[in-house]
Formats: sequence, C-alpha cells, structure tokens
Amino acid sequence: MNRLKICTGRVCSDYGSAYLFDRAKAELAGSETALKVEPCACLGKCESAVNVRFESDKDPVDYSNVTGPGLAEILKNILKK
Repeated sequence: MNRLKICTGRVCSDYGSAYLFDRAKAELAGSETALKVEPCACLGKCESAVNVRFESDKDPVDYSNVTGPGLAEILKNILKK
C-alpha cells in the first residue's frame, strides 16, 4: 500500500503539519485511491519543516518545506502514477 506520511514532530507541528494532514485527508476523502495518509514521528529534517514522506514499493521519497500548494502538487503527482 502507498503511504503519505506527514511529520508531526514538534518543529513540523509548529509549521502547520496538522493542517497539512487534515488537508490531505480531505482531498482524498471519497476517492478510490490506495494512498493512505498517516502522521509520523520526526523525519530528522527539522530545519526544513514541514516534512512529508511518500512510501511505495520503491524507495521512499522525502519532500521538505511543504506548504498547502506544495502538498496539492505532491498529491497530484502521486495520484497520476
């Protein structure tokens, strides 16, 4: 299963990771996608918060400095694969 993990560590939380988590869940609500959105512990890149990791059957892909528009672009790219 494909997973989009959004860091909920202290720094990412300070930069709005809860908002991004809720937004991702809302954008996927009712869709037929196999993408699961999950909170995760610190990804160790606090200096570039908010951090998001996409995990699939391939190597994980990390995204840093993610904002609302950036999250929308990430979801768009993941869902078209």
